[in-house]
Amino acid sequence: AAAGTLAGALLIAGGLIGMIGGGVVMDRFRGGTPAARLRFAAGATTLGAAGAALFPLLGSSTGFAAAFLLFFSAAAVTVGAAPTVLQQLTPPAMRATVSAAYVFVINLVGLGFGPTVTAVIGDRLFPGGDGIRYAIAFVAPIGYVIALLCFYRAALLADRPLPTRPPSHPLPTTG
Repeated sequence: AAAGTLAGALLIAGGLIGMIGGGVVMDRFRGGTPAARLRFAAGATTLGAAGAALFPLLGSSTGFAAAFLLFFSAAAVTVGAAPTVLQQLTPPAMRATVSAAYVFVINLVGLGFGPTVTAVIGDRLFPGGDGIRYAIAFVAPIGYVIALLCFYRAALLADRPLPTRPPSHPLPTTG
């Protein structure tokens, strides 16, 4: 029961720190431009990778709590950053479609692919009772590094000027 209470408290605290605290800082970071938000998310992801690698391996509850809070706070930063940037960069007529595609991909990777890969690696590379913790310490940082590279690349692309349509060519509509 104590482990569940600690984990629940850390999830709440990490969510508040990452989403609200990270959002407040991100709004002020280099003017809150899309590229700045993406760079901020890349920085948070770098910190999260360290927490992700450490929290499953630490034996003390204090060490676990510190590493897990770092891991989850960093993850929560991106929950606010990515959709905000998508809305900033997407033309109004396409925002619902882009948001739907984003949610689909995040759920496919985060809820489908990630846990499956972690379980397979745990079973194949780390058989035994504690295998899943080593698999988490192995897989989660790799996911964070991939996210870091994606955020960094997206920030470079977001720095480029957006194309504009001349007023005589409105966005096509169906109907």
